[in-house]
Amino acid sequence: MGCLKLAMTRARLTLNFRLSRPGERFLIYGLAGWAIDSLFVCIRTGRRRPSSLLNVPVYGLAQPLFEPVHDRIRRRPLPQRAAMYGAGILAVEYASGWLLRRLVGYVPWDYSRARFAINGLVRLDYLPAWAAYGLGLERLHDLLVGPPCVEKGVCPPELLRPPTSHPVRHVKIRKPGEPRSAASGSSECGRTTTHQPARSGTQLPPR
Repeated sequence: MGCLKLAMTRARLTLNFRLSRPGERFLIYGLAGWAIDSLFVCIRTGRRRPSSLLNVPVYGLAQPLFEPVHDRIRRRPLPQRAAMYGAGILAVEYASGWLLRRLVGYVPWDYSRARFAINGLVRLDYLPAWAAYGLGLERLHDLLVGPPCVEKGVCPPELLRPPTSHPVRHVKIRKPGEPRSAASGSSECGRTTTHQPARSGTQLPPR
């Protein structure tokens, strides 16, 4: 289990080196949000055509806006984080819709006929959905940039060391009368290996 966790962390570190530019993460957030939005609309209304591409930069705002918030509140309880994400995303959606309406004359989404809509730009009954979306963005954020120690530069050396295909086991021969714990060897994954000395009348193979 320890080996699997270490390998997954190293994989995230490798991905971080490839996606360290904010512009790349902006595009990934935008495309991921656009795809989820298209799927949500298809399930809810049966419309099979994808959502407007104007949604891509709106969802891409998760890079400059969501990432720093996530880093500051990642240790808070899940209900608090979910509530903050839901309220924050509603605020960004409203501001983005108002700006698009001023610039291009319309918004890709229109909630004018919804019961809990505000100026046709946001729906208050979507708050739980946006809260869940924000919690999902936490996973995506950590996948793209790696563990928090990467940005702070305090990752332990074992995470930054390149993985080896064949871990080296350290084996120690236990002498007669020596405690078992003192003769235990360890491998890279934390396992122990102990070799008993040969019985009387036999010899160890030459090294």
